Parts: sequence; C-alpha cells; structure tokens
Amino acid sequence: MPPRENPRAGFLGRLGILVWAAYGVVAAYGHWLEAAALGAVLSAVIVLAEYGRGATKIMNVTSLGYFGFETALIVLYGATWVRQFHLVMAWGVFAIVAWLTLACGYPFTMQYAREAVAREQWTARWLRQMSARLTQVWASIFTFGALMGAVAMRYGHPLIFGVVLPGAAMAYGLRLNQRYGRRMAASAGLIEGSGAHRARAYGQG
Repeated sequence: MPPRENPRAGFLGRLGILVWAAYGVVAAYGHWLEAAALGAVLSAVIVLAEYGRGATKIMNVTSLGYFGFETALIVLYGATWVRQFHLVMAWGVFAIVAWLTLACGYPFTMQYAREAVAREQWTARWLRQMSARLTQVWASIFTFGALMGAVAMRYGHPLIFGVVLPGAAMAYGLRLNQRYGRRMAASAGLIEGSGAHRARAYGQG
C-alpha cells in the first residue's frame, strides 16, 4: 500500500487554530504585542516542524507571516492601529491567500486531502474537485469574517461580529470538511480499494 505523504503532517497542520485561540485570549486582555509575538513563535514552531517533514502548509505560513507583520507593526507604531483593524486584517489576509490558491490552480485544502489518500489518488479528478470546492467554501468564510470585522469597526459589538458569527461560519466549514470527502468519493464511484477507504477517512475528519 503506497504511503501517505506524511503521517504526522496532518496533525501539525491542524494545530494552527490553537495558535489563534491563544492569540485571542492574550489579546483580549489588551496585551497586543505579547499576543502577536506568541502567535509568531508558535506558528514558527509549527512551520519548522512541517518543513522538516516536507509538508509545509500554506495557511500555517500565512499565520506566521501575519503574526510577524503584526509584531513588527506594534513595535514600530504601537498597538492602536492593530487594535482597530485586527479583525479585518486577520480574516482578510486568509481570504486573499485562499482565493489566490484557487486562482493559481492549487487550492490550499489539496495539501490536507493528499495526506489522507494513497499516492495514486493524488491527481484524481474527484480529489481536485473536492479540494477546489472546499477551498471555495473556506475562502468565502474568511471573506465573511473580514466583512463582519468591518461591520464591527463601524457599529461596534466586536464579540458578535468579529468572533461569534465568523466562528459559527468556521464551525460550518469544519463540519463540511467531515462530510464532503465522503460525498465526493461516493459520486466518483470509489467504492473499493485503499484509495476509497482513505477518502472516506478524510471525509470523517
């Protein structure tokens, strides 16, 4: 049975959300420089670990770049600008990167999907379709988050518009991740073989 690209890369790739949770907690107490620096350090650890396994993820590199930029911005100009615009900045950066991966013909979710299937399935049409559609969903979620951040800037209530509503959209995206792989595998007629088994496993999370 052909090996996966990296057995542990998928786990590392999914730690990124914990980095953002840690950043959010520290930032909520008004410690913006410490929050950004913590995010940069944790993201660097993840990216370096992934790089060592040959499975660096686009979105973790994006997190590292964002936190590094925010840290430098705070050091140079203070936290006022970041405090005002961080919701639009954070969601917007991920939206831009996600849409760019689609425009370049390599949707970022392909990196995660390939870790869950046999190598002979890496160029399969169903896998590319699944990855493109999932990336469209996540790009839309990130865009929605940026728009909600702009609404929060204009009308206030950052917890609702900047966290709760985008968080609900992300929960939907995570649920879709669990279900979409099964639907695509079934529609492609992958009923038998290791490729179908791993596709179903990807759909199950």
